[in-house]
Amino acid sequence: MMGEGVGRQNILKLAPADSELASSISAALAAVGEIVSECNENVRRMKQTEELVLLEKQVEFVKTKSIPLISRGRWLVRAGEFSQVLIQEVGVGYKPRLSTKPIHLHLLSDLLLLSRQRDDGRFSVKDYAQTCHVRAELLRAKPLGLPDPTFLLCLSRNHRGASTEFILKAASELQLGFGLSPPELSRVGLGPVRLEPVTPSLCGSSLERQLCRIPPTTYG
Repeated sequence: MMGEGVGRQNILKLAPADSELASSISAALAAVGEIVSECNENVRRMKQTEELVLLEKQVEFVKTKSIPLISRGRWLVRAGEFSQVLIQEVGVGYKPRLSTKPIHLHLLSDLLLLSRQRDDGRFSVKDYAQTCHVRAELLRAKPLGLPDPTFLLCLSRNHRGASTEFILKAASELQLGFGLSPPELSRVGLGPVRLEPVTPSLCGSSLERQLCRIPPTTYG
């Protein structure tokens, strides 16, 4: 931008100040600037469309209703792999155990996809929701016996129209801070996100009761 300003000033020096020629040059340079900005915007949109075309070729809706990913005004915000923390019931009288399984998140401007990556590199979509039906918040992991750093992802209306939740673990504090994290989700309007660790109500589901039964030593 600074270079463009200097170049504009150098060109204007060729014409007397406050002259009709200077006004014409200034108007022409402004028009060129608008054209350049429009071209840059078109390039950005083309790249966004190309990303969606590639993503649509990589994902499969096997157990969920298929939806078109390419849509006007939609773009890929960020994608990344996390570990889903699973709660396993081991029988009456026994406390549940925790295990983890890789899960991939594709955050679009208005849609969130949760998928498993297959051996061939493609993604099998397990769930999805409009961003207006998604809420994320950090978990106070240690009191719940969860690995750290962990956050809770609540879908108030998923692909079946039901409420569900996922406990997700980031690979590191760095990924949580600069990858696909609750703050990142907040910036595209996924509802209130608390940046301080909390012990949430977990969407008011049975997941809360299960977590209360997990001793800190169950995660290994």
